[in-house]
Amino acid sequence: MSISNELTNVLQEYISDFLKKRNFSYVVKPSIPIVWFGDIEEYNESPKKVVTVGINPSLSEFEKKRFNIVDLECENAVDELVNTLNLYFKDNPYDWFNNFEKVLSTLDASYYEKKATNTAIHIDIYSAIATNPIWRYLSDGEKKDIQRTDLFKKLLNLLDPDIIVFSVNNDIFKDVFSDFKLEKSEDNINDKKGIFIRKYKNGTQILIWGRNMQGQPFGGLSNQEIRETMEQFFHKDNSINIVKTSNENKNKNEFKRNFNAETDILSSTSKTLSVEKISGTSEWSASIDSYVAGLKGYATQKNKEYLVAVLDILRTENRPMTAMEVKNKCFNNYNKYGIKDDEDSRKNIYECLYQHADCNKNSNAKTQSMLFVRDNLKYYAFDPNVKLW
Repeated sequence: MSISNELTNVLQEYISDFLKKRNFSYVVKPSIPIVWFGDIEEYNESPKKVVTVGINPSLSEFEKKRFNIVDLECENAVDELVNTLNLYFKDNPYDWFNNFEKVLSTLDASYYEKKATNTAIHIDIYSAIATNPIWRYLSDGEKKDIQRTDLFKKLLNLLDPDIIVFSVNNDIFKDVFSDFKLEKSEDNINDKKGIFIRKYKNGTQILIWGRNMQGQPFGGLSNQEIRETMEQFFHKDNSINIVKTSNENKNKNEFKRNFNAETDILSSTSKTLSVEKISGTSEWSASIDSYVAGLKGYATQKNKEYLVAVLDILRTENRPMTAMEVKNKCFNNYNKYGIKDDEDSRKNIYECLYQHADCNKNSNAKTQSMLFVRDNLKYYAFDPNVKLW
């Protein structure tokens, strides 16, 4: 793998910095410095170079074992580090990055192989080192000890992106991108208070800055809202080709067509499941047939796209999830589900989660409990912060 001498030198600086700090109590163990996320060779070959920017890596990257823990003191440390960084989006990346994909897709860019003309990568401002607790909960002293904004600036200069996509708070913007001048701003998009996207320039370099909501880049914005805003920003800029079409309608129609097939699979067995409550103190049961009938009844009264999306997420994830997680996955995958991030959607998703078939009348199960069954998977929900089981 061929990388420039300048980039090799920066990587060696990142490795040296990590080796000095790896024993700090709040540094995730085991871990490596995540200098970037994505395929840097594909990035370098892209007609337009697009970089997304965050604060520092998530500890979940190592909880989920998304990187090989390479030996940073071996002779080939730089090559091995580059290899594992380049493979990140090839297998099980953190779905948090889907928030940035909403913007990247309008720029004909993506982190993912062969999904767009341009391959984007992600880098972090303050450190390439994952911490526990996360950045916002570190003390000022801990932040000062681990922070290396100077390395970020060196890396960004070498990458020399045409477009930077950024979604962090105002203080960090001023700290790092004060040289950029505001060109256009769309605030309170669709009357959503505080929700904004802004376009800045520094020479020929463009920066797109969007509101971060509760750790979610460009949170509160649907793909359509982002696309329309970007079209306004770039309609006179021939150097940037804003993608005006997408597969949203195709994906939504596909899910509509598959709805009956999904429920037919659910109702293919008539056995009754006995399920313990989360407390383990009592039991209740519902036949799959009656449950599916309840789902179909719900779908005739409401927009069944919500139900199909929830079923798909639960089936695909195949793990304990909170109702909040299910909701966020619906919103973060607008291209797939076509569900906008608004109050009505949130209400419909939660209503969908709390639907259940007739319970055993003698059961002491709480009335708000819910059983989801998909190929013998069982999920519970009591409120948005309780795990589905």
